[in-house]
Amino acid sequence: MQAVEKGHNQTERRIGSPTYESLCHQLSMSQRYSVNALNQYGYQLRYLRRGEQGNLAIMMCEESIASVNEQGEIETSPSISLRHG
Repeated sequence: MQAVEKGHNQTERRIGSPTYESLCHQLSMSQRYSVNALNQYGYQLRYLRRGEQGNLAIMMCEESIASVNEQGEIETSPSISLRHG
């Protein structure tokens, strides 16, 4: 299975759903702080995207999406497309 993101081919690496704890273990300290702050507003950590600039935490609250980069910076209108299914 292949996934395409911003014109780059990537091999699909998802196998099952990771636990919240396993995702948090992969976050930087700055990301953990920001993820916990967003949790207070109803956002839930869904998955991580690995890129050239490190892990990007993807969070959702109903239909709203937010991302948290390695430095803990929160983007509430990220330009990403989600995979469905």
